[in-house]
Amino acid sequence: YLQPGDGLVSDEIVATYHPFSAYVEKLRTLRSELNQRWFKQGHKSLLLACDKEGSGCTELAANLAVVFAQLGEKTLLIDGDLRESSQHLLFKVANKQGLADLLADRADLGCIHKVHRLPGLSVLTAGTEAPNPQELLARPQFKLLLAELELHYDVIIIDSPALGTCVDAQVMAASIGGAVLIANRNESRAKGLQAAMAQIHNADAQVLGCVLNEQ
Repeated sequence: YLQPGDGLVSDEIVATYHPFSAYVEKLRTLRSELNQRWFKQGHKSLLLACDKEGSGCTELAANLAVVFAQLGEKTLLIDGDLRESSQHLLFKVANKQGLADLLADRADLGCIHKVHRLPGLSVLTAGTEAPNPQELLARPQFKLLLAELELHYDVIIIDSPALGTCVDAQVMAASIGGAVLIANRNESRAKGLQAAMAQIHNADAQVLGCVLNEQ
């Protein structure tokens, strides 16, 4: 845990500063559900997806990764949004190299950041802005990279751009095999969520459930 106001990570990562708040207790409940339904079934990677921007998917991914690390799991958070990345801003780490560079064979796993004073948590940022995010993620290298990372981590959480904006999340879901949909109480609509669910199913991936985000 971190002391409120120390500024090491963004205040939006509530799990680091207020670990016993009502919001973080809900995150622990979600963590428990995911452990039972997914990670204890032998899976290590999980995609967080949403139907539209503003659903809070990025912040939820960051906080969920923190609570898994707090449980003692060796956890990796991947910023899979190669279009408008933001995990590096939340964790206040460099974004010179990251996922895009690994997929383009311009970097190695040394570009992964260990988060200072949060033992067990690492972040792989999006990296260099890519002109062709969908093509990069569709390459066999993405699935091979996941397989390599799963040798080193217990839990891998992947953040993604909205499915209503692009199909990047659908492409990643095909390699990951499982996803959780994130909805916002004031923004998301049933029709949009149904379309997002269909996209993930069309990628032969499982939708574990939908999280209603009130943040």
